Amino acid sequence: MLLRGSRYTFAFVLPLTVTGMVLAGPVLEVWLGKEFRSGAWTMAILLAYWLVTGSVGVGAAIVIAAGRVRTLARYAWIAAIANLGISLALTPFIGLEGVAIGTTVPYLVAFPFTVQLIRSVVPVSLSELAREVWIPAATLGVALAAALGAVRLTAELDSAPAVAGLGALGLVLYWIAYYVIWLRPDERVLVRGLLPGRGRSV
Repeated sequence: MLLRGSRYTFAFVLPLTVTGMVLAGPVLEVWLGKEFRSGAWTMAILLAYWLVTGSVGVGAAIVIAAGRVRTLARYAWIAAIANLGISLALTPFIGLEGVAIGTTVPYLVAFPFTVQLIRSVVPVSLSELAREVWIPAATLGVALAAALGAVRLTAELDSAPAVAGLGALGLVLYWIAYYVIWLRPDERVLVRGLLPGRGRSV
């Protein structure tokens, strides 16, 4: 359950995160105005921790169900205190990006400890997590980032329909590629069974 749930969750969260990071500038411009495009780096940094934490949501729920909520809460408190400290230290020097860094860095640092906590509850190896969860989503995530970046360099993304259309196209192609390349036959049957009008035929 841990591997399959984390696999699907990460395959859903990672492309959304990558899309938000790469298209941060155009999104801010068409949503709030050109003067806000300078916040692209802040938005990208703020989203960055989802590149790793997006894979541990199911595991965290299992940890809570196993009665280890106190340990998980301790990690959360440490991350929150670190967030406050880093933000207060950096914001006077680099502005809003200091808050983004203060939010992202503690979660990135806490990630390996969270994984170890999950593994103390569920007997799963790092190689299994890498093979089943991290590698499939990450390899396509790199390809998605490269493709979106190439479009940004060669096309004008100055309207909401253009930005939304590119983002949606990237997500759809990512999930199709994941379905074709990484899903096993039984998983493809499951996905097809969830499609409208296909439930009775599977």
